[in-house]
Amino acid sequence: MMMLTAWLVISGQSATDTNLTVPAGRQSDSVAIIDIRTPIDSITSASVKRRLEEAIKDGADAIVFDLNTPGGEVEAMLDLCHTIKQQDEILTVGWVNHQAYSAGALIALATEEIIVTDGARMGDAAPIAAMPGMGLMELPTAERAKLEAPLLTEVIDSARRNGYDEKLVQSFVAVGFALWEIESLDGSKRRFIDANEYVEIFGKKPPIQRLRGDQPKDASTAPPLDAEASEMLEAMQEIPSDRTLPEMETSANWKLTGQIVGQEELLIVDSESALRTGLATQKISSMKELMGYFGAAQTTEYKEHWSEHLARFLISWPVRIILVVVMIITFLIEAAVPGSGIFGGIALVCLGLLIGAPLLIGMAEWWEIVLILTGLALIATELLVTPGIGIIGLLGVTSLLVGLVSLVVTADLGSQEGSQQLVTTIAAIAVSLLAGLSVAWWISKKTGKLWLFNRLVLDAQVGMDSNLVELNQFETQPEDLTGCETKAETDLRPTGKVRIRGIIHDARSNRGWVAEGTPVKVVNRFGEELEVEPLDVPPSTKESPDQ
Repeated sequence: MMMLTAWLVISGQSATDTNLTVPAGRQSDSVAIIDIRTPIDSITSASVKRRLEEAIKDGADAIVFDLNTPGGEVEAMLDLCHTIKQQDEILTVGWVNHQAYSAGALIALATEEIIVTDGARMGDAAPIAAMPGMGLMELPTAERAKLEAPLLTEVIDSARRNGYDEKLVQSFVAVGFALWEIESLDGSKRRFIDANEYVEIFGKKPPIQRLRGDQPKDASTAPPLDAEASEMLEAMQEIPSDRTLPEMETSANWKLTGQIVGQEELLIVDSESALRTGLATQKISSMKELMGYFGAAQTTEYKEHWSEHLARFLISWPVRIILVVVMIITFLIEAAVPGSGIFGGIALVCLGLLIGAPLLIGMAEWWEIVLILTGLALIATELLVTPGIGIIGLLGVTSLLVGLVSLVVTADLGSQEGSQQLVTTIAAIAVSLLAGLSVAWWISKKTGKLWLFNRLVLDAQVGMDSNLVELNQFETQPEDLTGCETKAETDLRPTGKVRIRGIIHDARSNRGWVAEGTPVKVVNRFGEELEVEPLDVPPSTKESPDQ
């Protein structure tokens, strides 16, 4: 995608070059400045809304959006534009300081006025897809057109609301909007027209002045949008167009200034050309000039909170993937070697970060949270209450994985970006499951604690002949301790220790948490681990352990 600066040269005027008379509509005693100086995402949208509410509550007369951003997410940008346009009772101004590309340019257009710093640049708002570690990806023609439609609708609406040239702003978003600038001979009027409109006014095709590569030397008179697309965009508008063009009979009163954007270019304007085209009203390069522009007595800056910076980091797509991988691996290790709680604690922290960050900023859907919590509850039931059933654990794992995938994949699944996120997330989960099971097995073999894998063996033995199971247990266990009664040597959570005949054994309660000193009875044995259940009466003297 080529990014070319529009051909326009003019000497801009700074707010300090002359004594400005502040119009009544702009006069503001208190000006609030809300900076947008990061890539635009859902955090940005939520943060700007919060700060906007604070500024209005504090009595601000005007809101200046201080823009220095490379762009960002389409959904967040559209949400912000809608929020800005809803501010009917307060003046909104976009300050391009020093760049507002892509989504930043559309946010600037949503404000009632645009001001620029010296050397500022804005534009190039074509939709793109990007994946962490993969860079920018080419969008298929159909998907590109699908993404362009809401952007074109947005910029046309902004142009009609705020007095920008609607043909000009469309060239920020889509290629094919080759435009020429014409000016009345007295210099009082300026229009931006495509090749087809040029022919209608002057009776001939416009000269190609921005020729690149193998582009045709003769301008195409085909409209940038077909009739169906134009009708659809018009149907989406609330405000009718008031755009007028010169008639052929009056064409002698107009002259060609130049071609400002080529057939395969996206428009980018600098501070001088923004002033010339009517996109910007003033050049402002300092806070002093800004106060003079509004006739303001004070300005108040509203910054992003540190927690919003942290949340932006935590909801970034690579960090989410890492949290999912760490959570799965540590959960499997804790399940294989229970008792310490360290790995389980790490897994819970990762889960808390996965759910908590998007939940705080309103990104998480309620059903995603329900799926994840339900999955955890079912898995806990399978492991602690009803081991060996299998179906409960399977449902739990499925619910947990579906919830995690939905929470991590933020793009539309019908889009190329959404498909890439889905594939990458599933692959990350599969790799983490394999790594987690491998590490858990290695640790279990080293420590001799094979609780998780013994549970898997138990599941496989469901439905087998009971005599065969008893025979297998007799062959692998030199001493049958089933029926022995003792006390919990440590808390069983649900795993811990019991002492029988002076020997400490690993034990697991089949009824959840059991406090230290509680009478228990051995009901089964799996490898080196005893399965016990709490007793309602003191242990008998028949099999009294050595204390």
